[in-house]
Amino acid sequence: MKEESFTDDTVQERPPRPDRARKAVYTIVESKSGKSIWTKLGIAYVNRDHSLNVFLEGFPVNGQLHIRDFPE
Repeated sequence: MKEESFTDDTVQERPPRPDRARKAVYTIVESKSGKSIWTKLGIAYVNRDHSLNVFLEGFPVNGQLHIRDFPE
C-alpha cells in the first residue's frame, strides 16, 4: 500500500514508512452461545513516540477496543 501526500493539488506517491506500523482495531463481543465474535472497526497507526492514531468506522457498543498487529 502506498501513502500519498497532497501538495499544490497534485498527488505524489511515496513508499510506505516502516516507522509507521499499522494495527488492526477490533471489538470482541460474546454471543449468547458463549462464542467470541470479532468485528473489525478500523485501523491504527503507531507514531514515532509510540502513541497511536486510531481511525474507527464504527463504535463498539461494549466500549472496548482490541488493537493488534495488522495482518499481512
